[in-house]
Amino acid sequence: RFPQMWRESLQRSSGGGAAAQRGAPALFERVRQYYALANEEDYRKNGQWQLDLLRIDLQLLEAHRRHAGLPDLEAEDEVDANDGDGEMEEVLLEPEPKPEVKRLPTSKTAA
Repeated sequence: RFPQMWRESLQRSSGGGAAAQRGAPALFERVRQYYALANEEDYRKNGQWQLDLLRIDLQLLEAHRRHAGLPDLEAEDEVDANDGDGEMEEVLLEPEPKPEVKRLPTSKTAA
């Protein structure tokens, strides 16, 4: 059985009228706040937003964040995840150096 929140989400999205379609880009941006790699094409079919998918994914992302004990995201105007040209900035992290492994002498190396 579908959990209650998913069932309610599907019922709300079943209309998919013009007003709901106009609100879809804002919903997608909210998904992108939680998951920067979200791709718009994954939420569109034949030029129409798949509102049920957007809502379900948003609910899952929010629930996962709450379950992990993370604080709420800051308002979108306070956080700028890109450099202004609409493209996400790639951040490369240096790998941490591996600790040196000291080998204990074995019977073969001790003799």
